[in-house]
Amino acid sequence: MRWAKKTAWILLLCSLYCYPGFSTKKNFYFFVTVTCFRCFYSISVQTTASLSNITTILFKVIQETALTDEEQAKLHTWLEAAPENLQLYRSVQDETGLAAKMERFTSYDVPGGFDKFIRLVGGKKQMAPVRKLHRWWAVAAVSLLFISAAWLWFHQEKKGTSNPVAETASLVAPGREGAILTLSDGREILLDSIPDGTTVALQEGAAARVVAGKLVYEGESSKVLFNTMKTPKGRQFQLLLPDGTKVWLNAASSITYPTVFAGGERRIELQGEAYLEVVKNAGAPFIVNVNNKAEIQVLGTQFNVNAYENEALIRTTLLEGAVAVTLPSAAAGGANPQTAVLKPGQQAQIKNLITDDKQPGINQAAQRGDIKVVKDVDTRTVTAWRNGVFNFSGVDFSTVMRQLERWYDIEVIYEKSLPDVQLGGEMSANVSLNQLLGIFDRFRIHYRLDGHRLIILP
Repeated sequence: MRWAKKTAWILLLCSLYCYPGFSTKKNFYFFVTVTCFRCFYSISVQTTASLSNITTILFKVIQETALTDEEQAKLHTWLEAAPENLQLYRSVQDETGLAAKMERFTSYDVPGGFDKFIRLVGGKKQMAPVRKLHRWWAVAAVSLLFISAAWLWFHQEKKGTSNPVAETASLVAPGREGAILTLSDGREILLDSIPDGTTVALQEGAAARVVAGKLVYEGESSKVLFNTMKTPKGRQFQLLLPDGTKVWLNAASSITYPTVFAGGERRIELQGEAYLEVVKNAGAPFIVNVNNKAEIQVLGTQFNVNAYENEALIRTTLLEGAVAVTLPSAAAGGANPQTAVLKPGQQAQIKNLITDDKQPGINQAAQRGDIKVVKDVDTRTVTAWRNGVFNFSGVDFSTVMRQLERWYDIEVIYEKSLPDVQLGGEMSANVSLNQLLGIFDRFRIHYRLDGHRLIILP
């Protein structure tokens, strides 16, 4: 029954191949991608009618055709139904990825795959000769060829997998846009599924709205109220502060800020990681309180702050302008406060007090000390997350694992010690964890994926 359903779906999509819309390679890549995802990842659409609807919508997306309000709503509902749906949606927008899939797909011996498929299902090889092949027979023939090629592709992929995956493990989708906004009165608003242009809160004359995928504040509040935006694991979000400062908030992070900046300074609080582009205002310096362990003061600049509680260092990296990083006297072990002024390309490092005893590779002792300034930092690696990529150059293995924990909302477990390996390179963050783990096979890293638990084996 399962094969029958999959075959029916392939036949449905293969029939679209005969239409003029598939005259370009890009459209054909879309067809192959949808077919293969449908077969092997069981995307959550239940009826033939809804299959047809979502296929039509996805086809319009790849054709860059505007969707109606009804289609937008259907697409939104479908994306929320399962992480696999979001993965497929992203894949059909990735033309380079589709081309790579198609090149690999067509590299297999289709006639040989066809013979294997016939033997598998017990069909007969002998066929009566025909003089003229009607159109619907052509569709059927093309369909069977794609079934056999997909079957061969799938089984060769399984044979090439050297690391075990639990039978019940599903595709672990990458993170996406989303956050929780906490208002001054304690109300919480989930921003994951707010339609564009929606006003989510009115506070003393200031309106908070979702515009083009980010939260913006319009109007001036008559009273200083504090809001907090928090991103769980597997979520990122953008924020435009009342003064126009842009904030990119990484996964497992939070930022607290006023609905209006009053007085002679602009002060916010940050935990986790964020990239900021601060609007210049010499009369009101911008101050970031980092975990109550450090302060960053700027007039107008672009910088990244990484201050996760389970990281060994609090890192402030400057891309443009100038910032002053201050270590309060309490954090300096009772000594006088310390300040370091950064230039573009420099990074201030402050030792963090690690309280998580489950983090290998980190000195668990209470750590206090001076501010260390590192010159000529690779800012591309530091800000890779903001650009939707992983950059593993010069990053140790345990740090990479913590990045994966936050982005994929997983738990990494080490059966014994850390692997003695140094990863490298750059890749898109819009891939499933299952796809990313292909890198591990190249480095001979042994692991087991059990649901949302990644177990690193000796």
